[in-house]
Amino acid sequence: MSGAVVIGTDTEVGKTWITGALVGLYREVGLRATAWKPVQSGCRPGDPGSDSARLKWLGGLEEEESSICPYTLAEPLAPALAARRAGVALDPQKWREILNVRLQRYDLVFVEGAGGITVPLADGFTAVDLAKGADLPVLVVARAGLGTVNHILLTVAYARQAGPRVVGVILNGEGRDGGTVAEQTNPELIREYSDVPILGRVPWLPGRPGREEILGAVKEHVDLEAILQSIRGGDRC
Repeated sequence: MSGAVVIGTDTEVGKTWITGALVGLYREVGLRATAWKPVQSGCRPGDPGSDSARLKWLGGLEEEESSICPYTLAEPLAPALAARRAGVALDPQKWREILNVRLQRYDLVFVEGAGGITVPLADGFTAVDLAKGADLPVLVVARAGLGTVNHILLTVAYARQAGPRVVGVILNGEGRDGGTVAEQTNPELIREYSDVPILGRVPWLPGRPGREEILGAVKEHVDLEAILQSIRGGDRC
């Protein structure tokens, strides 16, 4: 049993797409992989655009969305605040229990956070707390263009100070800004100042890409073997 908590440097950096694609690709090579997200906001149950729907679709998962994500909150706010305003009690201890069961049941569990690393999932509880409680490392997903270096360095520093090991960084949406100098030089700068590996540079996919296009891009541009080796140690796909 093993896994990682996927944390974005901000909202809308593509961590749901990356998380779902990783699950789908590892399942293709025979691993019992799954995705789990403790809480999502800005959508309603059954919304085809929700993170749980996208994780199910990309991961090729058969389980119900309510199992992939147990709490869905309507307002597009930090989950802790959205829950407070909706009168919903979120229970991090229950999340820990659910996650432990999934870690026992599956070979590989990718846990998706919400927004950036310090966003409260519940009152006084962040994705880092979830990672620490389950003894899971952190995988960072970030934008590829200008401004991402600062976001990544802050995210990595915060994670390290809090305790979880950082597996590496996946840069998402490369080329969206037109192949700027920043996009070309950011990877080396990130390696130099954070001492964490760049595990992928996924290109920008315009329009509404299909599942195979998304999985194909991640398969081609992400070092799946390095991720697996880092979070599990020794297994090969």
